[in-house]
Amino acid sequence: MRRVLVVAAVALVLPAALARPDAETYTPPAGGYSVKFPAKPQETTRKVNAGGMEVELRLATYATSRGEAYMTSVSPAAARPGNPQDFLGGVVKGIAKGFEGNLTGERELPFGEDKLPGRSFTVEKGKTFLHGFVVLHDDHVYQAAVTGPKGFVDGREAKAFLDSFKLTK
Repeated sequence: MRRVLVVAAVALVLPAALARPDAETYTPPAGGYSVKFPAKPQETTRKVNAGGMEVELRLATYATSRGEAYMTSVSPAAARPGNPQDFLGGVVKGIAKGFEGNLTGERELPFGEDKLPGRSFTVEKGKTFLHGFVVLHDDHVYQAAVTGPKGFVDGREAKAFLDSFKLTK
């Protein structure tokens, strides 16, 4: 009887002990968005060449010990786009080139209640995938993405992260 009680107690406590902490909403200063990372992300800023112009890219990333990563970024649009979807298509091609992978999926993705111009994408590099979206709003390009094995980027945690991305402007 004692063994049954111990097993029952372990069965009740173990899931709580193994559960990840609840994600906290991350809202970067002057970032214009919020998102729920699994834990506090690392913030970096760097200059990148976009359309022949140098722009400041503000990144937030969180990586796991399993080789999975969550990422957001915001940067000014390098030029005022004529056709937003053509512009975002060029951004996606630049992301694929930077990831050094093959663009295996891309489609228009009207974003949010306002149906802002957006594109979802998937890039494959061997057994590592990059999946996410880009959105154009107020002359800024926003990105949210996850990277890792296919099971992760198609999984529940990655979807929850991407679905939590909201513009705050």
